[in-house]
Amino acid sequence: MVTQFFDMVLLQFIQEANEESCDYVVREMEDFLKTDMPDANVVRAYLLHPKWNTRLKTKEQLIAMDKMLEFAEVSFRTSCDLFRYRMMRDAGIVRSMDEFLELLN
Repeated sequence: MVTQFFDMVLLQFIQEANEESCDYVVREMEDFLKTDMPDANVVRAYLLHPKWNTRLKTKEQLIAMDKMLEFAEVSFRTSCDLFRYRMMRDAGIVRSMDEFLELLN
């Protein structure tokens, strides 16, 4: 029963992460391409299944993947910083996020 609950929560988390990632890429592509923006649903389909046939032009595929990598990079960096903060807080090196941020700058 507990395992099923965690599986459901994990699947929900994965779905939300997919949506958040795709939304980010679509917004960034809209800002970059302006009026040449392809249909958002086509972009989402490409991001979820990049090896499938797509109506996106090569240039649009490159931009979509670049924006996805940018999103992943920011997410990874944020996760690393949160992990560092937790370790430093637990070790008594910092007492607050403000102290931690001061150390980074």
